[in-house]
Amino acid sequence: MMLNQPETQMTEAFPTLFSPIKLGPLTLRNRIAMAPLTRQMADADGTSTGEMVAYNSRRARGGVGLIITEGTYEQNAYQSRAYLSQPGIANAKTAGRLGKNL
Repeated sequence: MMLNQPETQMTEAFPTLFSPIKLGPLTLRNRIAMAPLTRQMADADGTSTGEMVAYNSRRARGGVGLIITEGTYEQNAYQSRAYLSQPGIANAKTAGRLGKNL
């Protein structure tokens, strides 16, 4: 089948890619995964923003079966942040807001 076929026929050209798969306790709707990207959309304290939620939601609505989010820092001590506006899971505030992305 030609790759320049209408999108509605992609499921016929690549049936395995668009079929569900079980990954541990999760069942993904397809085998399309989005690799982690550094977006720098968190607040200065590492709290997730509405922009982050909207960004991931758009990709999920677009058909991605698995979204691997960007790296998060797990503690405020020891300079564990790698870059500005990196999301964190170092405290209840940052971890709780990040959960809205899930």
